[in-house]
Amino acid sequence: MLTAATSAAASAAAGEACKGGRELVSEVKRNVDYANDLESNFKLLMEKEEKLYARKESIIAEANKHKTKQFTREWEVWISSVMKSKEEVQELKTKYDKEKSKNSKLKLFRSSSRAKLSKRMVEKCEKLHSLWLEGNCVRVLVEKLPERVRTMNAPKIEDKPSLYGLSLLEELTIDMDPNNQRWEAVVEGIIKGVATLTCLTLLSICFPNVNFLEYFISTSPSWNVGHFRFQFFVGCHDSNSYKMFDHSELQRYFKFVNGEGVNTSISKVLEETDVFELIGHKGASNLSDFGIESINKMRVCLIEGCDEIETIVDGNTVGINALKWLEMMRINNVSKLESIWEGPIHAGSLSRLSTLTLWRCVKLKKIFSNDMIEQLFELEHLSVEECHEIEEIITKSENRGLEPEVLPKLKTLVLSDLPKVKSICTEASLKWLSLKKIKISMCQLLKSLPFNNENATNLRCIEAHQSWWSELEWKEDTIKQRLQSICIFN
Repeated sequence: MLTAATSAAASAAAGEACKGGRELVSEVKRNVDYANDLESNFKLLMEKEEKLYARKESIIAEANKHKTKQFTREWEVWISSVMKSKEEVQELKTKYDKEKSKNSKLKLFRSSSRAKLSKRMVEKCEKLHSLWLEGNCVRVLVEKLPERVRTMNAPKIEDKPSLYGLSLLEELTIDMDPNNQRWEAVVEGIIKGVATLTCLTLLSICFPNVNFLEYFISTSPSWNVGHFRFQFFVGCHDSNSYKMFDHSELQRYFKFVNGEGVNTSISKVLEETDVFELIGHKGASNLSDFGIESINKMRVCLIEGCDEIETIVDGNTVGINALKWLEMMRINNVSKLESIWEGPIHAGSLSRLSTLTLWRCVKLKKIFSNDMIEQLFELEHLSVEECHEIEEIITKSENRGLEPEVLPKLKTLVLSDLPKVKSICTEASLKWLSLKKIKISMCQLLKSLPFNNENATNLRCIEAHQSWWSELEWKEDTIKQRLQSICIFN
């Protein structure tokens, strides 16, 4: 029995050894085959690579013909895989060149490195072929949102696709009422998603409060790009005021409603702002509280319903020229406003201001104070309405040594509901070089006009009530006759 068992075990061992030997021989044979096929496998690798890259270039060329479309995420992944394969093929090329440079007389079946390299080439050829097939069926393009404005405006904004997947998005408008409960539920996630967009060049959005604005400007890579355009609404939604300003070239708009105090994030946004609307703000006595450097780039400014503002710029705290780019200013219903400029004014301040509109500033007594009028070389339009404490439009005592050529470009003057105004200007030497139109109503105490036969030679229209006109006092009848010919009575 023992002999038989021993014989059987020996036979089995011999069988396993024989099997192992056959596998070893087969492995050696395969290695020899791979080593022998190195040249042909390298040639095949080059062919597969060329075919794949040709496919990539043809798709890109076709895609470039469609300017209204953009690449899909699927396409981006495929491109990434192709570019990665290019690096791997280059690595195989380098190893192949090294293998060829060897001056070895070893037999092929002992050249294990040659065999391994050849085998890797075969495997890589299979991957390149698979990528080529994927490129034939991958969805490359999708329709872009409209080129100028991309808008999210839906009753259920939470059903919209995630912004995290829109990496190529350039222009985005999210038009939602901040008082909408659905907006409140998703606003944090939406703003975090917007802050991840790296290609964004235009954004129109409402931030419910300053904290959301601060998060965006501190985390968004797009914000720090020089050509970034924006329409930011903080604490509000309505954008009707913005439509009043016909400045299509102004591309950075900021509306801040019902805010309080001075916040660094507000000042940072103001540094980049063309058009600024400050509505219902508390905790600031003047606009310069936000920092002169912050407000010095703005070109259009509306201040409305800010009950604590007493002056626009406090020159006593300013060491440089201020508001040097400002072209248009509107001040509406600012109940405590006493002056536009307080303290000394530096040369160059307000030097581009072309339109100044004052409405319902019930405590305002003086418009042009502390020689401010000398800086207004570009002022073309002045409108003063419902400012019940104003007694004189241009006050000589506030503007020492008035030059005859002040306000050289003033074209239109509107005065309405000014019950205390007695004079436009007592200085008779002013030339009013460019003045073309005056509109006056409800100014009962205004009994004279600052014109004579030599000045205001370009005046073409005076709109007023005939009853008021008939009560005016004249130094000469010829002046009245000249001006009455251009009157339009209402």
